[in-house]
Amino acid sequence: MIKHVVQWITNRFAHKGKVIQGSCNQCGHCCRNLLLYDGDSVIKNQQQLERLLARQPHYEIFEPVYQDEESDGLYFSCRHIGEDNRCKIYLTRPTICDDYPNPRMFRHGARLPEACSYELTPQHTFASHMNLQQNKLKRNK
Repeated sequence: MIKHVVQWITNRFAHKGKVIQGSCNQCGHCCRNLLLYDGDSVIKNQQQLERLLARQPHYEIFEPVYQDEESDGLYFSCRHIGEDNRCKIYLTRPTICDDYPNPRMFRHGARLPEACSYELTPQHTFASHMNLQQNKLKRNK
């Protein structure tokens, strides 16, 4: 139980202060190993999937491929990913695809796959930049 609470806290806040950078290198991982959400809940069974599809029928392009033992979440694959890792419906793809990687996914413990060219990097705000500059000035005195 404590392990799950610690994992939840880590997942919830690990991405804070970070920004997603990069561009798609067409590795295809995001199209073949995808968690779907209904609100803030990960889809874990057929019943939840059917409820989601009743409200958002465009999600029928995803088919369940396996269930993760640790998180119990169902992983999906897109029916429109080609052998070359290119989307066959790119111009009409759903928002979930267009928004990848969405920062919300990190709240649920998702990680960017190793092959992915996107990165989660620290966000430098104006205040943090000024603090860094002031610290450099102090060190140079």
